[in-house]
Amino acid sequence: MHVLIGATLNVALLFMAGLTAGALGQAQTRFPPAPAHFIPDGAPFTLPTAPLRDIYVDSARGDDSRSGATPAAALRTVSEAWRRVPLGRLPAGGGVRIVLQPGAWGQDAVPEYWEGRWGSPDAPIIITSQAYLHSHLQPNTTTTTSSQPQQQQGSSPQDVQPQPQPPPQPPGAPQQVAASATIARVNMFNVSGVYLLGFTIADPGDAFHCERCVGLHLRHMRVLADQSSAWEIVKLNQCAGVFVEGCSVAGAGDNAIDMVAVQYGHVTDCDVHSANWCMYLKGGSAYFRIERNFIHHCGESGFAAGQGTGLQYMVEPWVQYEVYDLHVVNNVISDVWGAGLGVYGGLHVLMAHNTLLRVGSRSHAVEFNTGSRVCDPDDAAPRCRALRRGPYGAWGPVSVADNPPNDRGVAIPSRDVIFVNNLIANPGDNATQWQHIQVMRPQPAEGGVPGPSARADEGLVIAGNIFWDGGNDKALGVEDPEGLDCPQQPLAPGEAAPPGCRVAQLLRDNVWSGPGAAPEWAGGAAAEGRDSPAAAEQLAAAVWAAGGLALRRGSAGAAAAARVLVAPLPQLPPWPAEQLAPPGAAAVAPVVADVTGRQRGGGYDAPGAFALGGAPAAAPSPSPRPTASPRASPAPVPSPMPVPVPSPRASPKPSPTPAPVPSPSPSPSPKPAPSPKRRTKHKKSPRPKKTNRRQ
Repeated sequence: MHVLIGATLNVALLFMAGLTAGALGQAQTRFPPAPAHFIPDGAPFTLPTAPLRDIYVDSARGDDSRSGATPAAALRTVSEAWRRVPLGRLPAGGGVRIVLQPGAWGQDAVPEYWEGRWGSPDAPIIITSQAYLHSHLQPNTTTTTSSQPQQQQGSSPQDVQPQPQPPPQPPGAPQQVAASATIARVNMFNVSGVYLLGFTIADPGDAFHCERCVGLHLRHMRVLADQSSAWEIVKLNQCAGVFVEGCSVAGAGDNAIDMVAVQYGHVTDCDVHSANWCMYLKGGSAYFRIERNFIHHCGESGFAAGQGTGLQYMVEPWVQYEVYDLHVVNNVISDVWGAGLGVYGGLHVLMAHNTLLRVGSRSHAVEFNTGSRVCDPDDAAPRCRALRRGPYGAWGPVSVADNPPNDRGVAIPSRDVIFVNNLIANPGDNATQWQHIQVMRPQPAEGGVPGPSARADEGLVIAGNIFWDGGNDKALGVEDPEGLDCPQQPLAPGEAAPPGCRVAQLLRDNVWSGPGAAPEWAGGAAAEGRDSPAAAEQLAAAVWAAGGLALRRGSAGAAAAARVLVAPLPQLPPWPAEQLAPPGAAAVAPVVADVTGRQRGGGYDAPGAFALGGAPAAAPSPSPRPTASPRASPAPVPSPMPVPVPSPRASPKPSPTPAPVPSPSPSPSPKPAPSPKRRTKHKKSPRPKKTNRRQ
């Protein structure tokens, strides 16, 4: 459970608090204090129970001269409702709830910039729809409606009859409720303690952008854009405490969900589709869980841990790896031209129990590459030098002139990546073109990256996975170094591979050509959703209605999967002693339930996001309760933050090195534009000759 605003802060961890807006050309601009270091556990966030002042908005019958205090006195525009939320830090007991009556609001009726409001658990800022208020919330309180049967007065517990378990619901927002109220694009800056619940943000262009936001909560939202005109749908820059649950995000020419330098949070139970890179976290994003999502109909990538970033957009102390402490578990990823899953410059990344369907026809299903780092040529470029000279040992070019040639960027290594118990199912007409996986060869070490080379496979573990992806002649995508006498047959149980050799271990610990031409799903061929009437919009519902991509218990595929299943999950190595960013999770938690909430124990566990067919429902977890602050991790305190460097010229990018003292409240400032993209280009690869690797 997570209620993240108002935590007591250690000065050394104020990585966002008190940042001057020198890079924005605004003196004395301050940003919300970030949470103290903690490790998210994936539990649903809890809505605060503080008293609220309601502001009703009705696009058809409202009037901005009214009080907005009741539906009969509703305002007309969302802009006026937001204007009535006080600027600065809201006092305890001063929370606000904006309630959208059924209707739609265009760009002329919503704020151009939503900025400068700091909520907290004692004074949250909630925006919701009337339909969601009545279907999911109590009308006069912010507590969620209980899903447990209510005991009648005077009856004993034995008199209460057990209720049948409802069928598992597919990921995504409740369509009818969320569609009842729709507003145009939202551009937030410098806000905290915000809850967006149960309505739609829709725009032909980029739909939702939040920069310097702390304690951002989205639940049962639809965020939609036009894939032909929008670059990205949900774009988050330099934020902390971000929790996205049960949302539908769709329609972008590039990214559906794009997070740069975002720490602490999760994305769970979402339906994300119709984009190029459907979802990634990069730029020093850290301490995140990506669980139980359906990611589909993507171009170059399904989910990417890391990628490529301009150094000046990163936030200390997370200025070396692209991602830190990321757990990607129980997701379904389908219909991706490129790799379904990829790691590009990650430290301590776990990818376990994910199901990939119809992925990688371009080349391969999964990839493990180095990330990329440059100094982008804009007004914030001087910050690259400041970060390289700072106490956290940033990796990347010192300046624009220091960028490596040919737009390749400084290679960012990966370390301690665990890829276990995943299921990849590619039908014969959608098999990978060349190979199963890609592991990038070592790259030059430069830009502060310790040598002798930047590797994508240091501490890489690949085990317990099962592939249906063509016949036995399909290349693995990994070859042992020339000159070593490495075995090319599966190792015996317990046998260690010779130093430098990998192929024999991969052959023993994974199934690379599943028995039969395709898996035997418990729900039959309908589980693959090929006959869905609207391929993208209805795919999740079609797959879930057929029972999901669960292997039939007793099938040859289930038996093969059981032979390689890794149980319990392997543990990540200790956090590197030289790493100044606070440590990630001390232990890998067991995955006791599958993506639909069915138990994995009792012989039902299997690779992939689904337990074997027929698995019973897992025991329910205790209901979350509010907490005043996240639990602290026994993390060592990093070195003190450096003194701020001189501010560069006005720029829409992060400000220089942070100062450690927050101000009592924010001051308004012009909204920066979204950060430009920075990524390694991926092109269709020619047939590999000797190495079976794509460069």
